[in-house]
Amino acid sequence: MYMARVGMGEKRHYVIRESVEREGRFVCRDLLHLGADPGEYIEYPGGNSFYIHQAVEDVLREEGLDPGISEMEDLFWPFVHPEIRHALRGFVWKSRGKRRPRRLSDSEKEYLQNRLHIVDKRRINYLRLGVMDQTTLSFSSLIKLYRPLLYISRDEIEQYLLRMEANLSVREYSAYVFSFLNLRRYFSEIYAGVMPQALDQQHLDNCFLQDICDLNRDESFLGEEPPSARLHPYLVRYAIMYFDYSFSEAPASEHLHRLRQDFFARKREAFARASERGPATDLDQAGRLFGVSETELKKMDRRELIRLYRKKAKEMHPDRGGEQSDFIQLTRVYKSLLKTSKS
Repeated sequence: MYMARVGMGEKRHYVIRESVEREGRFVCRDLLHLGADPGEYIEYPGGNSFYIHQAVEDVLREEGLDPGISEMEDLFWPFVHPEIRHALRGFVWKSRGKRRPRRLSDSEKEYLQNRLHIVDKRRINYLRLGVMDQTTLSFSSLIKLYRPLLYISRDEIEQYLLRMEANLSVREYSAYVFSFLNLRRYFSEIYAGVMPQALDQQHLDNCFLQDICDLNRDESFLGEEPPSARLHPYLVRYAIMYFDYSFSEAPASEHLHRLRQDFFARKREAFARASERGPATDLDQAGRLFGVSETELKKMDRRELIRLYRKKAKEMHPDRGGEQSDFIQLTRVYKSLLKTSKS
């Protein structure tokens, strides 16, 4: 049994659902529609206590379920008044304790290994591990991460991941989509897995559209729902994440992080003195790095600056024979300029 969020914006509403197995597939069924605010079904008798309205339990019993108090509280916990949630958080954790999960059976391992969709695994890997380039991961060794997706419907999987995605920074959206669709496989550049902002963006956009449309037609992903020319609601959010949030806003790649660590180790004192003077924002210096005049740099809007950076990043990347220090300086100046650039 789980709480499903349906719709977006002002049309958003909530439904209590459960996953059931039918003809070898797990599907969802609606149990109770709660409207736009499940908090209306929470009663506060006084102090820091609360309980769920009896009418909710009565409906669930009519549907053949026998929910316990803890299960009901977990279901409505996100909608409890924030002050009461804060007051009870420690008490709830101590009273229920932390149970050690039992070992997965062979049949459960087989299900997670062979029947769970690869896109679900990649999404979990990014959300739990933060790994952008997943080509070197061993999915079989990470099987314990996928336990929450065991024997549940597509809808429950999406609702679970939707809650996890709420913890992402908007700077991660495009990188997240790039990672779980494994878009790096379309590129031969050595930095493709960790620097999507330096790739050919038109080609990357086309690859994204191809993969998201293929997923929209994938019966093993969406189940028995007939393919549609319209993008499924489960996938619409990823089109928004990809197209509405630029890779320029993505977090620094692992490769760039390693380059920075090496730079710090070899030139710690010089970098410390530079840091005291603040980030490089001198337009004349920036112009020399980017190979344009100060006047041209002043006239550039955000999109033009991003395009110029991608071009220079390809030329100056260490994997292409460039100097590490020059590449890092280019990136620092670019980020500094980006903060003050015109939209």
